[in-house]
Parts: sequence; structure tokens; C-alpha cells
Amino acid sequence: MPYNKTFLNIELSTLSFRDHYYMYYMLEGLDKTWKRVYNNEITYQYLPPGDYTLKLKAQNGDAVESKKTSTLQIHVDPPFWKTWWFRIALVSLIVALLAWFDQQRMKRKEAILKMRSNIADGLHREINAALGNITILSEMAKIKADSEPEKSKEFIEQIHTKSNNMSAAMDDILWSIDPNNDSMENFILRYREYIDALMNQYNVQVDLLVDKKVSNLRFNMKMRNDIFWLFKSGIRNVIKTGARNCRIHITYDKPNLIYTLEFETAEVDLDQLKNLRLRKELSDRIEDVNGKLEYKEYERKGLFVLGIAMKKSTV
Repeated sequence: MPYNKTFLNIELSTLSFRDHYYMYYMLEGLDKTWKRVYNNEITYQYLPPGDYTLKLKAQNGDAVESKKTSTLQIHVDPPFWKTWWFRIALVSLIVALLAWFDQQRMKRKEAILKMRSNIADGLHREINAALGNITILSEMAKIKADSEPEKSKEFIEQIHTKSNNMSAAMDDILWSIDPNNDSMENFILRYREYIDALMNQYNVQVDLLVDKKVSNLRFNMKMRNDIFWLFKSGIRNVIKTGARNCRIHITYDKPNLIYTLEFETAEVDLDQLKNLRLRKELSDRIEDVNGKLEYKEYERKGLFVLGIAMKKSTV
């Protein structure tokens, strides 16, 4: 019998019409004692899934029972979710899901390790290049110390600048690999600190406006490092070419993070700005973050607009 159709009604007869017999029944697997049959019918409203044996016996008026009992085997199918094959399939599915989750966890862990390794390699190359330049400059400063002291001072000043740049680069890398800085709030805080340092160093004015919609964004380590480099190099290069009044607006227009840098061009070396804008390192970084950079020049101002398509995993 199917599990959802277990209403059972059985009509009985002793096949004797001359003498009167009493009938008794017991359903093994459900009943514990014998029960008397009334109206020659046995009714069960519901039978749970399982195997049963219906036993029948008769008794005459002298209380003599029949020597044999009649039996009927009854099997009720369980629902599919209670079958052994379903339980095995369910256990197999759970094991497969756990294995898949563990595999994904290991992939994410490997990706983070690879990301950290790539960032560390980049830092290693930058440090080696900076140390190489510092070594060369120090040798030249040593050579010129007696014959050309002014030239030696220039080399020493360059050494000082490159040392500061290397220290800042190391600080940025260490900040980038810290998972506590994944939030946009910490990202903007770090960027404000950088802008404040630029304003003090170059005596310029930079206004930063960040929309509230940006605060819900989160970056992975690699993307955070690349975007911070783009934001930082953008304002630094514009200031180095002569801009004195700059305005930065950061907003999020789903699915794009939009960075707008507006500046006055009265004192800007536009040729130098163009060369900086066409650098291969800049185009490679923009490509890495799936971004697009546009530059517009008006009569008295220039405008950079950087759009970065945000993936779902980073939002």
C-alpha cells in the first residue's frame, strides 16, 4: 500500500450460515492483544509505513477456538524521504557539499596567499629599485663631495626623497594586506590622510567629497591596493604638474565606483600631465580593476573621470 493511502477496511465471513461463530483479530506490528470483530468488519484509519501480519481466528458458542489462524501480510511503503536510498543520497549530498565548501575555502585561502605574494613581490621590486638608486646616488654624492659640494647636496636630497618614497610605499603595502582595512570607511580615512600630507607638502588646496553610498563597498586585498594606487597617483601627479586647487568626488552609481578629479589648469604643465596620463603602468592598473579613464579639458580647468566596474563579490 502507498504511504498516503492506508485506510484499510476488511469484510470477514466464517463461511458457515448454520452455526454462529465469534471472530477475533490482531494486527502484529500494531496491536498488542486480540480484538473481537463486530459487524464482520475490520477497519484501520491509518497504518504507518512498515510490515504487518493480520491474524484471524474464530470461536464457537462453546468457546472452542479454531485450530488454525488465517493470516494476511500487509506492507505499507514509506515515503521516499524515509527510504534507505534517499538517506544514502542525502548523506552523499551533504558530504559532497562539505567537500565543495572546503574546496572553495582552500581556493579562497590560496587566492589570498597568492595575492599577498604578488603584493610582496611588487614591494620587493620597488624596494630593490629604490635601494639601487640610493646606492648609486650615495656613491655619486661621495665622489662630488670635495670637488662639487653643491652637486653632492643635490644627490643627498634625492636620496632623502627616495628614502621617504620607499618608506611610504612600504607603509601602503602593509596597510593594504591588513584585512581590517577592507571597509570603505578605513579606505577613505587613509586617503584623507594622504591628501592632508600632500596639502602640507605642496601648499595646495584639495577638497574631498565622498557620497554615503560608497560606505557599503568592500574590496579584496588586490583591488584595494590597485584602487588606492590609482586614487593616490592621480591627485599626486596633478599636483606635481602645477595644480593648486583640486576637487575630488567619489561616488557609487551601481555597478560603477566613480572617481572624479577636477582641477584648475592655469599653472599646470599640460605636456607633463599628458605624459603622466599615458604611462603604461597607469593603463595596466586601470585594466586590472576593469576600469575606464576619461580626461576632459576646458578653458580653465581639467577633469579626470575614472569609472571602476565593481564585481558582486566586492560589493
